[in-house]
Amino acid sequence: MKILHIAYFGKVGKLNGIYEAVSCLATTQANLGNEAKIAITTEQSVVDEQFIYYTPTIKEFKHLLDSYRPDIVVFNSLYEIQQITFSHLLRKRNIPYILVFHGGASKDNAKKGWLKKKIANILLFDWFIHKAKAVVYLSKNEYEKSVFKRINRHYHILPNGVNVPKNVTRHEIKDKMNITFLSRIDYYGKGIDVLLEAVRILQQEGWADRIEFNFYGNKYDDSYKLLLEYGDFVKYHGFVAGEDKAEALKRASLNILPSRSEGMPMTILEALSYGCPCMVTRMTNMADLIKDDHCGWVIDLTAESIVKTIKEAYSELKENPNKYYSNCRNTALRYSWDNVAKESLKFYNKIIKENG
Repeated sequence: MKILHIAYFGKVGKLNGIYEAVSCLATTQANLGNEAKIAITTEQSVVDEQFIYYTPTIKEFKHLLDSYRPDIVVFNSLYEIQQITFSHLLRKRNIPYILVFHGGASKDNAKKGWLKKKIANILLFDWFIHKAKAVVYLSKNEYEKSVFKRINRHYHILPNGVNVPKNVTRHEIKDKMNITFLSRIDYYGKGIDVLLEAVRILQQEGWADRIEFNFYGNKYDDSYKLLLEYGDFVKYHGFVAGEDKAEALKRASLNILPSRSEGMPMTILEALSYGCPCMVTRMTNMADLIKDDHCGWVIDLTAESIVKTIKEAYSELKENPNKYYSNCRNTALRYSWDNVAKESLKFYNKIIKENG
């Protein structure tokens, strides 16, 4: 099978979560005996003209189609104008395409610039979505929150995956419980505003001698400077990847993500793969998984809920630091990229056969 993924990585390239999700899936699909390529619409250093191609206009895209001849095309973002012209060409050539929203279809996301999006949907994107052979959601929760359920009723649930490391040895909790935030430093979108309110309360209550907060992630705007106002209680380390990220997750007592909107955050799956329990809001679309698999705690997006749950976590982990280790690892194994890629190939084959 020949698979062509189309993605938008924004200005940050490899720092974008969609880059990691799409490149890992495509690589694993190729490792399973298929051909997979990625086309992006922004010029970046990740372009190599063998696996990742730069196709900013219909001319470059047409050339790639002529040379590669994919069996199926997967759009991995929404609200990119190139999608309209690209999809028109695909329909002319009877090449089936599907659309993965990656959290972009949620009601919360629709509120951002709602008027522009409403106009764009009516004029352009509703038809693009409707003509897709199917749309893909990362979880059942993402589907339930979608504003496009009536536009295209053919949907499939296909989660993100994770590369699960072998023989993980976690660092011992010594003097303080290490609460780690590992995501884009987006003050509002990631719920950092509420998290810092909880941090302030805990600092005032004298918890600085028992816990510490460590933030990792690329800067979304100047709001990262607010992390520097709490002394040693809050430390900002910037973006990490590879072994540095692995060490951060091994040292973490728990990983917290109080987001207002997510598709299926990679950072949660990565934390679980290192045996690190997670503390999440329901808006991450992973609260049920964390709760049902006993991999951590679910919080409301309020400072009071975060403070209360952190105190509970402190008591649990002080008594048994490895309480959640096996549950987290076993859950991550279910979501390995190998398993996710195999499921995706079954789904793609079904679409191709139905397309004739």
